[in-house]
Amino acid sequence: MGPLLQLLPEQTGAEEVDPTTFVGKDSSVLNTNERESGFDSTGRSEQEAQDFEQIGLTVGRKDKTKRLDVVVAEKLEISRSRAGRLIRNGNVHTSPAFPVKPSLKCPSGTRVTVEFPLLSEFQLEAEEVPFQVVYEDEDCVVVDKPAGVVVHPAPGNWHGTLVQGLLHRFPDLKDWGNLRRPGLVHRLDAGTSGLLVIARNQYAQEELGQAFRLRQVEKHYLALAWKRVQWREKTVALPLGRDPHNRIRMTVISSGKAAKTGFQLLRYAGKTSLLQCRLHTGRTHQIRVHCAAQGHPLVGDRLYGPEFPRLLDFERLFLHAWKLGFRHPRTNRFLQFRSPLPPELIERLQAF
Repeated sequence: MGPLLQLLPEQTGAEEVDPTTFVGKDSSVLNTNERESGFDSTGRSEQEAQDFEQIGLTVGRKDKTKRLDVVVAEKLEISRSRAGRLIRNGNVHTSPAFPVKPSLKCPSGTRVTVEFPLLSEFQLEAEEVPFQVVYEDEDCVVVDKPAGVVVHPAPGNWHGTLVQGLLHRFPDLKDWGNLRRPGLVHRLDAGTSGLLVIARNQYAQEELGQAFRLRQVEKHYLALAWKRVQWREKTVALPLGRDPHNRIRMTVISSGKAAKTGFQLLRYAGKTSLLQCRLHTGRTHQIRVHCAAQGHPLVGDRLYGPEFPRLLDFERLFLHAWKLGFRHPRTNRFLQFRSPLPPELIERLQAF
C-alpha cells in the first residue's frame, strides 16, 4: 500500500495538536438531508394523507427494465428489502395505476408515490446499534459510525439508527435537547462511515453548534472516484440545490447555495483516484455532487454515478470521514481524531 499506510493509523484516537496549526476557517456542519414530499396520487382523504409523508419519484429511461423494488431502493437510498416491505404493505402507488408488486417493471415516465408513517406516530427508544466510541467525557462523545447506519430516525428508517444506539449507550441524552436528534450537531449520510462528535449536554450542544456555524471544525474525508483525475489539487466552488427533476438528488444549480470543496489526489488505484476531501461549506451530498460534476463520481455511488460499473462485490459508497478536529466546548483545547479506513474499503482499494 506504500504511502497510503500514513492514512491508516493502527488505532482510532485523539491527538492533542498545536491550536495554531488549525485555524478552523474551512469546514462546517453537514446540513440535515431532509427528504421532500412529492405528489399525492393515492386518492386518500386529507385526513388519511396527514398520517403519511409522501415522496414522489419518476421512472427514468434507464429504470424501465428494473424491478420496482430496485427503483425505489436506488432512488430513496434505502435497502431493497425495506423497499419491498413498503410495496407489499401497500405504501407504494403508481400513476398510471399498475398492479403494484416488487417485481413490477414500470415504463419510463411512470410516477411513483412512496408513503412513510409520520414521525408523530413514532416513539424514540434506545436500541443496541453497532458503533465505536472513540472518545468520551462529560461534555462530548466522538463516535466512529459504520456504513449503513442511519444517523437519526426518518421516514423509511425508524429503527437501528445511531441516535437509538447512543440512547442505549448514554441514557442521559434523552433527558434534554431535541427529542428526535438528541446530542446531534452534524451528521453523515447512511452510506458514509467515519467520525462524528456528539454533545452530552445543552451547554456542549450550543458551543459545538456555534463552532460548526462559524466553520471552526476540521473535517476531512477519504473518497475513491472513478477515472484518473488530471490534477494534484483542486478546489471546486459550485452552488448546490435540489434537482428539480428528482427531489432525492442534489445538483449544481445557479439558484442553489454556495458550496466549496477542496480536493487533493493521494494516489491512483487502477482507473480510480483516491482523494482527500475538505469541506469549506456543508451542503447535502456536497462531496458526491462536486465529484460527479467533474466527471468523477464516487465508486459505489448509484445516485450520482449510475452510468459507471456497479461492482457486485461492493455495495457501499466509498466515502469515509477520516479526520475530525474541534475545540473542546468547555476547555477550549483543540482535539483531533482520526479513523482508519474500514477493512472493506481497504480491500476494494487493493482490488483495483
